[in-house]
Amino acid sequence: MSPNIVLMGDFNIHLDNYSSIYVKDFLGILDCMDITQYVDFPTHNKEHTLDLVCSSGITPSNFSTAELPISDHKLVLFDTYLPTIKCKTQRVMSYRNLKKIKAEELSSVIASYPCPDTSLEDLVDYYNNCMSTALNILAPLKARTVSFIQSSPWFTPELRQMKSKGRRLERLSKKTGLVVHKEMYAEHILQYKNSISAAKTSYYAKTIREGGRNTRTLFSIVNGLLKPPDNTMHQLLKSPVTTPNNDIPNDHCSAFLNFFYSKIANIHEQLASANIMQPELVAAITTTLTSSGALHGFSFPTEEYISELITKSNSSTCLLDPIPTSLVKVCLPVIITPITSIIKSSLTTGTVP
Repeated sequence: MSPNIVLMGDFNIHLDNYSSIYVKDFLGILDCMDITQYVDFPTHNKEHTLDLVCSSGITPSNFSTAELPISDHKLVLFDTYLPTIKCKTQRVMSYRNLKKIKAEELSSVIASYPCPDTSLEDLVDYYNNCMSTALNILAPLKARTVSFIQSSPWFTPELRQMKSKGRRLERLSKKTGLVVHKEMYAEHILQYKNSISAAKTSYYAKTIREGGRNTRTLFSIVNGLLKPPDNTMHQLLKSPVTTPNNDIPNDHCSAFLNFFYSKIANIHEQLASANIMQPELVAAITTTLTSSGALHGFSFPTEEYISELITKSNSSTCLLDPIPTSLVKVCLPVIITPITSIIKSSLTTGTVP
């Protein structure tokens, strides 16, 4: 059990009635669990103490109450110290605004750099540098810090709008203090609560219905609903920091690396000791290769043929490409000549850049 526990809520036990057997039993259970109850003032509009704050390992202070227009219970406020845990993951994202690049401007920038008629390496360097320079001119690389927040799968856009409306009504009721605004806020909160319940029911019913035939999927769904989340606070307080990022310890990484080293060494030993290729098989393969016809020459592809291949190909892009394939296609008439020269030079020299 976690050393830091906080139990809060409406326990529906009249703690102000000390003669009640339920109160005595409840306080006895808390005492056995070394849990302290801190609320000693009325929390209900009928002056009963029903809403409790019980804790172990954490000491709340500065208790106060506030009236709520949506409930007959009071809001219990208190202060306590808790280590902060970052929930929002911030990352620096690099991006280019490729949508603002026009084909005419891109072709004009590329055409301003003359294509050299030299070696294959020079042609490849020209292509990479020319494409990268044009991309940096028309769509320079930008950086932005973003936070990743994943909403619940059942949280629909309609619920998000209702949540925003509830915040507006809450600010209005606090600003004016009018009864009509408090009633509007209370009514909207009830509608929002019912909408959340309906959205959850609809989402999980659909998910279970679709994955009901797959036992593994069904178990994963039910496990996600019933299994409590990991106690991150307890893990942070209990586990020592082993690495700068609190990730996998170094001994685990070393064991993982040694496993692969030994596995590769065993494979090399087996290859060296095994007679993989029989002499008869090697002789048969050599005879087949020498007796087959040799290819003495072939015709080079034309610019029209290469242009047609690029146009019909998929627009997927590799990270090593100096420019996205979609932009290559829009400015193909300008760069088809250096691309064809690279292909011809590669076929002539037998070198793949």
